[in-house]
Amino acid sequence: MINVIGLGYIGLPTALMMASHGVEVIGTDYNKDLVATLNAGKTTFKEDGLDELFDDAVKAGIKFTTEYQKTDMYIVFVPTPYGKFVRPVIEANGFTIGEDLNLVHAPERIIPGNMVYELLHNNRTNDSQPQFVLNRIYEIMEENGIKDDRRVGLYGITYKENVDDVRESPTLQMLECQKRHLARPLKSFDPFFTDKEIVKNQVLDFDEFLDGVDMVVIMVKHDHIKASWERLKGKVILDCFNICPLEGVYHI
Repeated sequence: MINVIGLGYIGLPTALMMASHGVEVIGTDYNKDLVATLNAGKTTFKEDGLDELFDDAVKAGIKFTTEYQKTDMYIVFVPTPYGKFVRPVIEANGFTIGEDLNLVHAPERIIPGNMVYELLHNNRTNDSQPQFVLNRIYEIMEENGIKDDRRVGLYGITYKENVDDVRESPTLQMLECQKRHLARPLKSFDPFFTDKEIVKNQVLDFDEFLDGVDMVVIMVKHDHIKASWERLKGKVILDCFNICPLEGVYHI
């Protein structure tokens, strides 16, 4: 059984999603009115697909209460940094993380209005992936005789498509990985940042970006790049999302 603590805009859909897929879930919130509303068979906010998901979860046996449950797994949905608040509280109570219990953290990565779809389909913030992509870039450069990393460009800086939010950005994580290895940052471009530079070696103009590189690494699947495939012809392309329809595209 999983005790989901916090039944707000993120906690409730997550609890419902797990329950509808056969997981035994009890949702807990200190807000008595909220819990009463859920137990009366009504959702507490509007979201595409939420009512249908709620019905499926109720049929599957989800329960709602103001009481915390005794179980072997808790998922806490609160806007509190886990490293600065949750971890010290656990350690102050005499527990050793990694021995007595495990603590994991997942940042919010969904867009309001589309959260039900994204909970089901959104790819899940692998820490080893930036290093893996860097190594893949190296392999493809070797295969294509590209000796100068200044001729390699990263398309996309934001953390996901069609937003201007860079928190938890895979591109920034990869550039940080380069920095730790004392390497100069690869060129980058993002259509949501054409008026200001947010990272070193960022190119603000798409044409200038393409003119300056022989290899393009698609780091974010913005609609902008989907409308620009013809302009990428002749480039070596590493597509991290399997979305490019051109021939000869590399994948991770």
